Amino acid sequence: MTLEAVRSGPWKLHLATADDQPAKKKAASQPQLYNLADDIGEARNVAAEHSDIVQRLTALAQRMNDDLGQTAIGPGCRPLGRATNPQPLIDDDGNVRAGFVGGTNRFP
Repeated sequence: MTLEAVRSGPWKLHLATADDQPAKKKAASQPQLYNLADDIGEARNVAAEHSDIVQRLTALAQRMNDDLGQTAIGPGCRPLGRATNPQPLIDDDGNVRAGFVGGTNRFP
């Protein structure tokens, strides 16, 4: 999985993608910035008018890459865990497992 965009408040930055990487949006050589409060359909790229926001969100994406990874598992990700005896919370008869019962012990 590849990180394709970063959002902060009303701003959404589609990161530049290489031509050989799959992306939901058309591959771009430059990041694309949209103000979702004004343009929910992402029709107007405002990156040229807001280079400070592009820079801030690009730095945020880089920090994420350094910790979690953008295209692979980064150093901040813990290994997958395994439960020794996994049990469903609700069985096929609708009974809720002991210890997870609130006001009822059966799911309607």
